[in-house]
Amino acid sequence: MSNIRIGMLEFGYRAGKTSMETLEEVTQYAVRADEMGCSRFWIGEHHRPFKTNAWSNPDILLTLLAGMTERIRIGTAGSLISVYSPYAIAMNFKLLNSLFGNRIDLGLAKGVPDSDYAIQLLNKELNRTNWTPYFGKNLELIHDLFHREEELFERDIVLPPYGGMPPQLWYLSGSFKSLAHIVKYKTNFCKSLFHGNADNEMDASVLDHYRGEYAERHGMLPEVNLALSVRIIKDTDSAARTAVTGTGKEAFKTLVISVEELYDTVHLYHETYDINEFIIHDASTDSSEKMEHLSMLKELFLITNEANEEV
Repeated sequence: MSNIRIGMLEFGYRAGKTSMETLEEVTQYAVRADEMGCSRFWIGEHHRPFKTNAWSNPDILLTLLAGMTERIRIGTAGSLISVYSPYAIAMNFKLLNSLFGNRIDLGLAKGVPDSDYAIQLLNKELNRTNWTPYFGKNLELIHDLFHREEELFERDIVLPPYGGMPPQLWYLSGSFKSLAHIVKYKTNFCKSLFHGNADNEMDASVLDHYRGEYAERHGMLPEVNLALSVRIIKDTDSAARTAVTGTGKEAFKTLVISVEELYDTVHLYHETYDINEFIIHDASTDSSEKMEHLSMLKELFLITNEANEEV
């Protein structure tokens, strides 16, 4: 059986902690995930009006996490590219990826901050109803800035280091509706199973068709992973097996599940859709619990993979 890789997704909330305490604990969490052999550590972008909010835009935090880790890929899941300069995004992420040995992921996320005032401060042309075209336009520009280096040089533009590797691009979505854009702009694909607007009825044939189109156009297969939100429990007799937090598109559908059940769920998706990587959002708000859960995931997934590699 192909190896299954486990990455972690972090939104930066710890019960009863200040923002700086949370940052310290998130950093320790990333270091432990690296030590445990996780494939990725992704952090989200959420502009929430909470006094304990640890970050809004995660870009600066990437530098800290990448500097404190050795092997694990570090990235955003995702960056709200509609509200920022695509030139600034491409410039910063290309340099970051070069500084940290091609370990940086740039997750491309739709949406805008909750606050209308914050939207205006970020981009005066944007509002809550007109941001969608900016996403597509900025995605195209980011792609071109990464992959048309010679053309840019002829226009007196260099994104240092010249000849350097761009980060991995990940298109984040709750549905398969954007697969054509993913092929066009040569991005990898992370399918969320827990966002409020996520379509969990996945058609394996649609995914296979996308992979075929991608390979035909780019001469390689894309990376595809699934993102799940879980609340790990020890009592499998718990009545409530799905917890929903938030409302509308911002609602999270979190599986209330034992680690053994998570193992079975992951392997079912793996066998059905030929997906080898899963990004886990641990909904616990306690750092000690999250560390314990990491160890449990290693026992079930990562040690098994190490044994398979030795065969």
